Amino acid sequence: MSLPQTARTGPNAAAQMAEAAHRDALAPAESLAGSERAALQHQLGIALTGLGERESGAERLEEAVAAYRAAQEELTADRAPAYAEVVQRNIDHASRLLRARTDPAVGEP
Repeated sequence: MSLPQTARTGPNAAAQMAEAAHRDALAPAESLAGSERAALQHQLGIALTGLGERESGAERLEEAVAAYRAAQEELTADRAPAYAEVVQRNIDHASRLLRARTDPAVGEP
């Protein structure tokens, strides 16, 4: 997925390129081992969280939480305890940001 030139400039350029690269890498799912796919999902979640922090909508944060949860299916505490902890912290962070965006009672963090 190549981003148009206009999308590759400005403060979100690096995160947009990272998102596109991770989505492209995830496309051939059958060729990736479970842990490789999980690591890419986690990296995609990081890129989406970064974009979601800079944008006003909730879509990127929702996608980030979904990507982290997909990574969490493979990177369990039994299989990769240290990585599982990092993924869980990132889920918690993106979820807090998402709640702040979607629940007026919570407000921005």
